[in-house]
Amino acid sequence: MAQSTGFVRNSRESDLEQIVEVHLESWRETYRGIMPDEILDNLNVEGRRNYWRSRLQDNTMNFVAEVNGQVVGFACCGPNREALKDYDAEVYAIYLLAAHHGQGLGKGLWQHCTDVLKSQGFNQVIVWVLKDNPYVQFYIDGGGRWEAEDTFNMGKYELVHEAYGWKL
Repeated sequence: MAQSTGFVRNSRESDLEQIVEVHLESWRETYRGIMPDEILDNLNVEGRRNYWRSRLQDNTMNFVAEVNGQVVGFACCGPNREALKDYDAEVYAIYLLAAHHGQGLGKGLWQHCTDVLKSQGFNQVIVWVLKDNPYVQFYIDGGGRWEAEDTFNMGKYELVHEAYGWKL
């Protein structure tokens, strides 16, 4: 069976349901075993839907990876939400269904984010990655420098994430 070619594009409001599905499934695929099962088994579909409905109203910094008309990944970025050194931009999320890893779509999503951020005058970008994320090497191989570690609460659980940074 021939491998289909995917591509990355700006998101559209009509992508809402597919992005929500990818968001939930990619979390379950990526974080099972490093995040409590209770969190993954009880992800709030409506909360994700509301989040994405709001984000997609201004889709200049939201991108999807598409294969054969199906959204299989997404990324979103913008101004840095937390003061950390001189990082003025942040990639808020970048997720790809596991079946589509290794096809260049993750790199394409990353490139779209950094291209848009550069074009808008941002100089340095940060991404927060859950500690023990099995795909952290993606960021390291892409030139990311470890910058910080911090904790955050998700429900009754305290989780640890790490920041990696790049100059644009």
